[in-house]
Amino acid sequence: MTDESGKPVRPRQWALQRLANKALDWAVLGVLAVLVGLFVEPVQKRAVAVWNTPTVMESIRADLEVQSDRIDVVATEIRRLKQPTAVFEMSTYNTGPIAGFCVESMPCEINVRIRRLVEALPCDIVKGSVQWGFINPRADTFVQARRMDHASGRNIGSNWEDITIVLMTPPNLEPEAYFTFEAFYTGCPGMADSDDPISFNSPRDLFKIRARGTE
Repeated sequence: MTDESGKPVRPRQWALQRLANKALDWAVLGVLAVLVGLFVEPVQKRAVAVWNTPTVMESIRADLEVQSDRIDVVATEIRRLKQPTAVFEMSTYNTGPIAGFCVESMPCEINVRIRRLVEALPCDIVKGSVQWGFINPRADTFVQARRMDHASGRNIGSNWEDITIVLMTPPNLEPEAYFTFEAFYTGCPGMADSDDPISFNSPRDLFKIRARGTE
């Protein structure tokens, strides 16, 4: 048998050294256990006590509410990204006054070719929400035009349809103005039941406008 340096030792001497080393190891472990009991446990209890104080709990609650609000905002934005960017399509080539022009301060019969976009088929038009009118290109201002016929405001399908409407042509638009309209919808993809209706505008379509008495 040898000691730690590799020198030969008697069996009795070797056994005594082993017992001494084991005793030292147990003594160290005992000291560590005492230190844990004296320092670690009180610190842990103090940390728990501080954690459970009203001030800390209120701060944690406030942080959780802030994070919850942020999550709600992100969820709302993600949902709104699913909303269609357009609901309908209007053909400017096939839309126009049936007579070829409108006369100021006189009813104008207009053919509108329109269809619903497939991704917006779930959208439901708000009855009576359509606002018809003209944009004066010289002032870039919208002038509302009163509809003279019955306004149905029905939902259009995905196939092209021709709709005939009669509008009272506003004055002071000659020689030309842009025809346009705005419609409001609910129930579109990405919309919640509590959301306000969303609106979409038609393309601008240039109409010839004549002064009254020159038609």
